[in-house]
Amino acid sequence: MPDVLGPCPAWCSGVHHTKDELPVDQGHQSAPIMLQVPVSGRQVDVLEAFISQYPNALVSRADVYAAVDLGSDFYEVTTEDLDALARGLEVHAQRLRQLGRDLTEARRI
Repeated sequence: MPDVLGPCPAWCSGVHHTKDELPVDQGHQSAPIMLQVPVSGRQVDVLEAFISQYPNALVSRADVYAAVDLGSDFYEVTTEDLDALARGLEVHAQRLRQLGRDLTEARRI
């Protein structure tokens, strides 16, 4: 299939999935933002987010959107959703720190 995307937006990583795809399936994607955490001596991906657009799509994906992979599936999200996710991660980080302190205390008993 021919590449019908046209020029890349500034946020596009330049990597496109265009081989054997219809024009509606060709899209731009930013470099992903990955959250990796150490688990049992190795790094595990727990969250991925990126900006994407399928300019020739017939539905909402013709617009620029963000997607977040929370380990089981990708979810299309808004700017407000990303802000809420960031706030939720901050709260969860506080809970994890408290859990670590609780674990340290439990091991002393």
